[in-house]
Amino acid sequence: MWRTALDAGLGYLRTGGWVMLPLVLLSLWLWTLVFLKARELWRLRRADRHWRADLEAAYAARRTGDPDLDAKLLHALFHRCEAAVDRHLGTILVLAGAAPLLGLLGTVTGMIRTFGDMAVLGAGNVKALSAGISAALVTTQAGLAVAIPGLFAGSLLRRRAARHKARVQRQCLLLGRPDAACSGTEGRP
Repeated sequence: MWRTALDAGLGYLRTGGWVMLPLVLLSLWLWTLVFLKARELWRLRRADRHWRADLEAAYAARRTGDPDLDAKLLHALFHRCEAAVDRHLGTILVLAGAAPLLGLLGTVTGMIRTFGDMAVLGAGNVKALSAGISAALVTTQAGLAVAIPGLFAGSLLRRRAARHKARVQRQCLLLGRPDAACSGTEGRP
């Protein structure tokens, strides 16, 4: 049973041609990042009290007593947390967006090969023509199969990251002055 499924999968990859290898590697990279980011966000949510305590300790250790410097400190702490939470989200979305383009590249490459075969064999060989078109479309199908769930996962992770950043921002506001700390508008007109 497993052998049959493995043979069918390898046959599918061979049918798509050379573009399937970068597509498989892209898919592995994408889903590795998705699982790592999901685990990280899940742990942050589960350890809610820990990051709050860490933020409070970092603020207390560096606090100067000057309201402007303390607001800047909170702002810097928030942006450091924001950068850590946002890490890899852009890469996930770019990889999900690149997958259908790789699939399209495989389709165009396969169609060029099919038309080249038609020039040699003639247009009367319908079986060869349909096999070539079918092989060309395999890469498009594979690219979309990687991209659609990848975009959904990236969007979900981005929303979860935004919720976590909002919690951190509220915590910063509780620690500092509500009019300046972590508002994201410091230094802007």
